[in-house]
Amino acid sequence: MVIKLRRQNLVTVYLTLQLVAFAGLGQVLPLADSQDELLAVFSLLGIGWALVTKRLSQKEEALLLKSGLALGLVEAIGLVSGLTSGLIKGMPVAIDAFKLVKLPLVVFYVSCCLRPWEKRTIVSNLRWASKAFILVAFLGGLVNLAAEVGLSYDLRYGIRSYKFIYENPAALNEVLLVSLVVIMLGQGLRRQKGVRLWLLLYLATVAMTLRAGGIGASGILLLALRYERQAVRLTWKKAVSAAGVAFCLGYPQVKEYFFSETVRSKLLRQALVVLREYFPGGSGFATYGSDQAFKHYSPLYVRFGFNHDYALASETGFAMNDNFWPMLLAQFGFFGALLYAYWLALQLLACLKKAAPGYPRAACISLVAFFLISSLGNPIFTSASGVFLAAALGLCG
Repeated sequence: MVIKLRRQNLVTVYLTLQLVAFAGLGQVLPLADSQDELLAVFSLLGIGWALVTKRLSQKEEALLLKSGLALGLVEAIGLVSGLTSGLIKGMPVAIDAFKLVKLPLVVFYVSCCLRPWEKRTIVSNLRWASKAFILVAFLGGLVNLAAEVGLSYDLRYGIRSYKFIYENPAALNEVLLVSLVVIMLGQGLRRQKGVRLWLLLYLATVAMTLRAGGIGASGILLLALRYERQAVRLTWKKAVSAAGVAFCLGYPQVKEYFFSETVRSKLLRQALVVLREYFPGGSGFATYGSDQAFKHYSPLYVRFGFNHDYALASETGFAMNDNFWPMLLAQFGFFGALLYAYWLALQLLACLKKAAPGYPRAACISLVAFFLISSLGNPIFTSASGVFLAAALGLCG
């Protein structure tokens, strides 16, 4: 028997190890807290090398230029606004500024700078591990339904929600989706039997997490698969209908976040106050809604009385970073948030256009949907888990 080993290089080995580390090693082994920042620096160097060696196409260079200008303006707004407000200075500002661009660096590098054979190699490296993960996670979910063995997070509708080895069900949903995406990327659309079983196991496991965000993204995935199998051209009308399905499936989460007296609704309301008072550029980096704003407990939090709320206090504050768009509006103002949304639309549409028809495009659509749904309730575009999802998104195109 002859065993064929795919050609490897530093890029394929490093990205494979990083994705494995993001997916699960961090739950059982002590890993560096800065592994997502290291990947961002690696991506920045890779983008520079791609420019020097003229590897990028004209469209990719244009995307890089537009993205750089949009994000550069957001960074400038954050720095100038921070100097004007005088709320937070020094290293927290620099860290917050870098966190804003680490995901854009990773998704552009993986999507546009990796060669096709490198993407195929990374997918091949991870495919069997992805299948094993989905199977083990599904079996663990069945055990969790039968008995309390430390794999549950909370009770919803009288049922234990499932988190597996992760801190919460949302983290499990992220790894499940990336695992399924890897499997889908390793198959052609005609080889449905190679994906169908894993899709069913994935859907069943996501259902056991009892999280509307994951269920909503799964609904989008099923619609995307249907469109791809029928070779239906994706139009704005179909996109709106898909968004409607996701909204209906995820309505409990939307209602909890924005139409109830919750931490997230409070963060949004006060973000609008900051937006108005620090118009037009916001309050600047590390002042509201970001990781550094919590670690250095922004004066705005004290002013708004967050220190008297258990979920937002400096000593506890477990829900302090459960937001993204309020952070953008407060720290960068309306125009800064609009510029970031412009970059986001550019990059996501570029990934969708690059994705091949069939499973790759359906996988890309599901990741885009997951990003957008998750951004309603957590800092997905500035977190380590967001970088993990961004790398998977880059592999799709």
